[in-house]
Amino acid sequence: MSKISYNRSYSSLFFPGEADDFFSFGPIMSDAALCAEMSRLAYVKDERRLKIYLERVDFTLVRTIGYNKPGMQVFVATANHDVDPIAVAAFRGTELDDPTDLFADVRFWKVGWDGAGKVHDGFRDELARFSEVKDRGSLIPAGTRPLFTGHSLGAAFATLAAALHGPDYLYTFGSPRVGDKDFAASIQGLNHSRYVDCCDLVAKVPPTELMGIEVGYEHVGVLHYIDRHGAVMLSPPDESIEDDQHEASWTYDKYAVVKGNVPARTLADHAPINYVSAVMGLRA
Repeated sequence: MSKISYNRSYSSLFFPGEADDFFSFGPIMSDAALCAEMSRLAYVKDERRLKIYLERVDFTLVRTIGYNKPGMQVFVATANHDVDPIAVAAFRGTELDDPTDLFADVRFWKVGWDGAGKVHDGFRDELARFSEVKDRGSLIPAGTRPLFTGHSLGAAFATLAAALHGPDYLYTFGSPRVGDKDFAASIQGLNHSRYVDCCDLVAKVPPTELMGIEVGYEHVGVLHYIDRHGAVMLSPPDESIEDDQHEASWTYDKYAVVKGNVPARTLADHAPINYVSAVMGLRA
């Protein structure tokens, strides 16, 4: 298995779908690693390329929803074997050239929805535009073990879809907060691993409070924190996280001025490839 260097580039953060190295780092040893790469692959817009990359891990593209349209996109792929008939629904995250995504991100007041509690207005409205996502049969092929996943905005969509359909497991990467405490309580029994890469800014929004006023959002799932070296830690204490983030931020300064790099660790940590390298245990 080849090591993957920590990536600070604008391209890996803002244009992950332009990569050509999907599923090329070695065997996929866990569902978490599979979903980390599937969530990065969700940024590929060309269905022809999508099929080629899925073939590298012996998966078949079953359907796409929202492709060639603005707004949310998700693909569903199934494993080409009967031993463990996995089906993955992978939701795409925010893209800078899609104003629908950006508009969904900023509308963070809480509203009622089809499930319990209240959720982010922008996320709810975007999900509601696609009736196929609300239809269990469109996301979960019969006779499969369904995994839902997504990165960034895609993680938020995957969380809402999982709350409706109850997949076997939900893996999210760099997810924003999605709903209030009642929403969080309603999916407490859902198998959900929430990965946060060190200083990732997106994992801190919407805020729990704004200008001293409680906003009311809560994270869901079991925290898998990725430290500044790429090691995955299960629900470490807040103090340990704060110390690690502080160390990561101030040591990033020497890289911030390099041409082609994003200017802050809070942004670089959000790049999908940096989640892949950590979850696969290949961070160099």
